[in-house]
Amino acid sequence: MRLAIAGSDYATDSGTAQLLKKHARELELDENVLFTGQRADVASLLAACDIFSLPSFEEPFVFAMAMKDPLWR
Repeated sequence: MRLAIAGSDYATDSGTAQLLKKHARELELDENVLFTGQRADVASLLAACDIFSLPSFEEPFVFAMAMKDPLWR
């Protein structure tokens, strides 16, 4: 099992990214956690996912809409 964390904030050495990387190391999961940084291929990332989570207050539907799900039409 692998976890991909995408977004520009998580590719940098921000406090949040450092905290997440530290937790992954402490839990011995760091080999299975990938910090991808900013990505333009949202649809292909979502297609590869079994589970998706977007913790956002501002844009909750943008990524799901990228998949062009019939429910969103």
